[in-house]
Amino acid sequence: MSGAPAFDAGQAALDLQAVELFILRRMRERPLGQHASVFSGAGVEVAGLHPWQAGDRVSSVDWAQSSLTNFNPLLVREFEPDHRGTILAAVDISLSTRCGADGTTIGASVARVLALLGMSASFMNDAFGTVTFDDRLRSTAFARPATGKAHVHQCIDLLRRDRAAGTCRAVTPLAAAVRGYLRRPALLPVISDFLFADPATAIKEFAALNAIHDVCLMMVDARWAFAPPRTSSGWIRVRDAESGRVRVLSRRQLHQMTERVGEWQQQTLTMARRANLDIVSISPQGSQLDATVVDFIAARRLRRRTA
Repeated sequence: MSGAPAFDAGQAALDLQAVELFILRRMRERPLGQHASVFSGAGVEVAGLHPWQAGDRVSSVDWAQSSLTNFNPLLVREFEPDHRGTILAAVDISLSTRCGADGTTIGASVARVLALLGMSASFMNDAFGTVTFDDRLRSTAFARPATGKAHVHQCIDLLRRDRAAGTCRAVTPLAAAVRGYLRRPALLPVISDFLFADPATAIKEFAALNAIHDVCLMMVDARWAFAPPRTSSGWIRVRDAESGRVRVLSRRQLHQMTERVGEWQQQTLTMARRANLDIVSISPQGSQLDATVVDFIAARRLRRRTA
């Protein structure tokens, strides 16, 4: 069963506004001390020098360098703010995420999780980026981590365009791509339904990444997307979203499919925990999904800073 394209462009702006308002309300409920920076001092890095201009602070003058020019002109240090951390969201765009019911797809929930992570990162001044991957764990597109809400919108747009492009264009393994994109350890949430043909291999690769980065798996509960529609017919014609093949199934077989999806995801949960990977199952329902994602990531940040 399949549905409309996930996170369509027309609704994206309104959805992101709602996500932002929710995060602002949720973050204000938390004690401010939980988000204290791990950095000391001003929390900035020197980016370069420029000649003194009206309005520059005297404390920013680099007297040692200015003496080399006989103080004509005075040289002032330029600073760039240092973000608190780096988050690279790995997002599943495999064909199974196009399955859904009642006009809503698994991919729509995946995209909303991405928006929640991005807006939360923006609120906390974390650098946020996105890498998409297919069902064979191959990297398909990448947005370099950066700060700001505008960049979050770019990440969402990247996901929309990459999903609309269809088949995979790249052959770079996801693990190799992440190692190339990130020069230092980062928080790496993996957003997927985890309905891979070989989940054991996927878990093994994520566990290998976890040796370098802080990997957390965010599984979107997909059972609802395979729930059979109400029908009086005993036989139902269905199309496989991945292979395109059409089959005729009985209502009983269709009900069994929902159960199999639940069992498949539960097996993945068990394998992830045995591999010492943190994994959270996310309900596709709006308010519950939002609260689960924001609270999980906030707790994750706090754990990293107190470790």
